[in-house]
Amino acid sequence: MTNSAVRRLFLSEIELRVENALPGHPDTVGMQRAVQGLEPLSRAQQDLVLHWLEAAAQSSFELALHMATLAPQALERLDAEGFEIWVLNGLDMKDREDVPTAKAFFRDLDDFILRYRYNDSVATFDDVIHRTYIFLQAISGEALDIRVDERDKAWTDTQVMYLPYELAALPDAASNRKLYKVMATLLWAQTRYGTFYAEPGEDGQAVTQNALLRYGSDERALRLLAALEAVRLEAKLLRDLPGLVAEIAELRGPWPAELEPALPRLSQPDATLADTLEVLDAFLKTDVDIPAMVHAATIDPTQTMKNIRAEKRTDGKPRFGAQEIAFEPFPSDFDDGEAVGQGVAGEDMEPGDMPSSTSLGKNPVRRNDDVVMPVNPNTQLFPEPDFKYDEWDYKRGAYREEWCHLYEVPVAPGDPAYVNQVKHKYRAYIWQIRRQLEMIKGEDKMLSRQVDGEEMDIDAMIEHVIDHRNGSEPSDRLFRRRVRNERSLAVMFMVDMSGSTKGWVNNAERESLILLCEALELLNDNYAIYGFSGWGHKRCEIYPVKRFDEQYDDSVRAKIAGIEGKDFTRMGVAVRHLSKLLEEQGARHKLLITISDGYPDDFGDEYRNNYGIEDTRRALQEAHERGIRSFCVTIDRQGADYLPHLYGPARYEVVPNAYRLPMRMAEIYRHLTT
Repeated sequence: MTNSAVRRLFLSEIELRVENALPGHPDTVGMQRAVQGLEPLSRAQQDLVLHWLEAAAQSSFELALHMATLAPQALERLDAEGFEIWVLNGLDMKDREDVPTAKAFFRDLDDFILRYRYNDSVATFDDVIHRTYIFLQAISGEALDIRVDERDKAWTDTQVMYLPYELAALPDAASNRKLYKVMATLLWAQTRYGTFYAEPGEDGQAVTQNALLRYGSDERALRLLAALEAVRLEAKLLRDLPGLVAEIAELRGPWPAELEPALPRLSQPDATLADTLEVLDAFLKTDVDIPAMVHAATIDPTQTMKNIRAEKRTDGKPRFGAQEIAFEPFPSDFDDGEAVGQGVAGEDMEPGDMPSSTSLGKNPVRRNDDVVMPVNPNTQLFPEPDFKYDEWDYKRGAYREEWCHLYEVPVAPGDPAYVNQVKHKYRAYIWQIRRQLEMIKGEDKMLSRQVDGEEMDIDAMIEHVIDHRNGSEPSDRLFRRRVRNERSLAVMFMVDMSGSTKGWVNNAERESLILLCEALELLNDNYAIYGFSGWGHKRCEIYPVKRFDEQYDDSVRAKIAGIEGKDFTRMGVAVRHLSKLLEEQGARHKLLITISDGYPDDFGDEYRNNYGIEDTRRALQEAHERGIRSFCVTIDRQGADYLPHLYGPARYEVVPNAYRLPMRMAEIYRHLTT
């Protein structure tokens, strides 16, 4: 290796590399400062920083220069791998937030190093949310709204549970994951066992309001209130879920000595918020104080009262966990590595194991479920699916038998006026489509070389003369006959109802279906409309909008108006189910048309990318073997990258603008069916 390969770069060389990476950047003083900072580094460090300077410059000149300026300080405390992680985290921060936030991240080097070096002890919201969601749904019998709190606190406003984005309060990550679940359980217990109402009657709200308003600005009082409520709620849980309380007690350790006078009273199973407030008032008359307990949830009186008043609730009760009810406890190991639900250790449950969902809210972890499952040890937690389908695993080269659990979910009716609004918006275009389809409907087919008919077949007559002259036996099929062109056709519209279609994409889908239905009524074609979505292989969902045997009436119109984005896009199972329904139709020609905005996708990494694409491709091949033609209409501009592999080179169309989708759909349908 030559000396030039190992020697440090000269100042002028570094300056040239920086100028090439940041051409025309106006901060010449900052660039010179960065160059001078890089000059004393080793050659390996110089190359490392300049490489990432060039990479970061693709995103932001300002951020790239800021990173390069701080790089010498970072390399004093980080190895090459840590430095790269530091830079990548900053660039990710810029993508998620903005340049100022990313610059602040780079400046706070101490915080990053603390996280980097002790990363094994940190648990994050993403690590635990899905198992925690399932656990809480299992014990509460209803779907709860769980979100990240920007202030890194655990609290509830009686409608939403908020948890910190990450926890490192305990020595190891496993303990911190358990701490997340303990916090979430106590937040649920606050709403279940009356932290926000003193008695079931109307006086409850008044007591709660007075208490919250009285202590709202007193940090010591709120800290004591949270600790005292933790004692009372744990006693409530001990009555109903004793195994869970043992886990909580092990995690929190002994109660602080300052709380011992309150334990006898608040540990009674019938203790209420009124008892907590009396003990709190007694404590406030002394100098007693305790530090915030690691597992005790914060109580935010300002936001809580704002939400209670906004909903004009007169009973003081929260939206979820509205009343304390008796329920039979069921065994549930709270260990992080065991299944939650019926307490049977084994394979981890997936988010797809949840009861039926109707939507995925704006927050990626939020799910509002209409189905409320009874919490009973003798009741199956998750309902038996309506259908089970195999799924193709291309890595194994084999099917996973009955892997997908499919549920048929009704579509809630939408705005009754929506269809009329769309018809008015596209009235000229609907008239044009109808004129074109009327021509198709009115066309008769002319059959050549018939034994009899309305007119002579000139081509057949010429062949007859030639055959006669050549000594061959001429055909007697010398006529042409006009027959009615009967359309023996069944069409299935498979509509993507994943969360990514929310907003303008969803509106374009609905408008397209309305235009099609209004026009197709002229042709008397047999058609059906189904939406599809889901969350994991055990929670696949199909939404019947119009069945083959249904008329296009006000009920179907209302369901089209009610189509909305839900969860994910597990396409293979939807293709298999709808192909089966299509195959049952007696038509000679069968067509499956998919309307989507992206490639197959589902929760978790397994179904994404090649797995989902190969499973969907195999499902489409299965449909083809049953005599079903498939076609895809997508607004995904990258659709040309994967759709030829899925559908074939001439069996898809990319509509780059969603606003064009309603008009293009009618044209595509006419092309496919004539």
